[in-house]
Amino acid sequence: MIRTKLLLSAAGLFLVTAPVWGHHAFGGEFDPNKPVLLKGPVTKVEWVNPHAWIHVEIPKADGAESCQFTPNAKCEEWMVEGGTPNTLLRRGITRESLKVGTVLVIDGYQARDHSLLRANGRNVTYPDGKKLFLGSSGTGAPTDNPIRSPQSEIRNSKARRLLCVRLSPSPSPLSPLRRRSLPGRLPSRSPVPPMAIRIFRAPTTSRP
Repeated sequence: MIRTKLLLSAAGLFLVTAPVWGHHAFGGEFDPNKPVLLKGPVTKVEWVNPHAWIHVEIPKADGAESCQFTPNAKCEEWMVEGGTPNTLLRRGITRESLKVGTVLVIDGYQARDHSLLRANGRNVTYPDGKKLFLGSSGTGAPTDNPIRSPQSEIRNSKARRLLCVRLSPSPSPLSPLRRRSLPGRLPSRSPVPPMAIRIFRAPTTSRP
């Protein structure tokens, strides 16, 4: 029993002291006033939840290490945060499109700690000019409107049309209160005849 308590205490201490890599708001980790534009080949992809990470090498004269894909040059390696793997797949970003050596152009925002070569990616442009939304939506980032692929637009338009057909309201009779407040304006398909809501005043007879 004592050993179990010790193990649970140690696990709790580890969780408290371990760095947080989970889902987070944009403003908590990245700087909206520090946009970056990165162009370079992919060196590694971490296809993990809750955020995928793309590593790209950027040639730089005073880089800390030798480039993997640019001979006789120095580079620095950036880590770019993307959305969840499932979200990226729905947008058309797959493992195949992020093969090592693929040259990407990624725009985003650097981490608040400017000493870190880390950024939140917003859009990614492939060598053929195709541009897709890379980031997570609803995080509070300055550019939080995703660029949708043509395939997703087609699927969404079909879904919207189907939703409109299913949710189209059918004519229904007005409530008694509504009928009294709008005399003579009942829809033609209402089962209550318009004459039923009209108020007639009985004719008065004059005394002889």
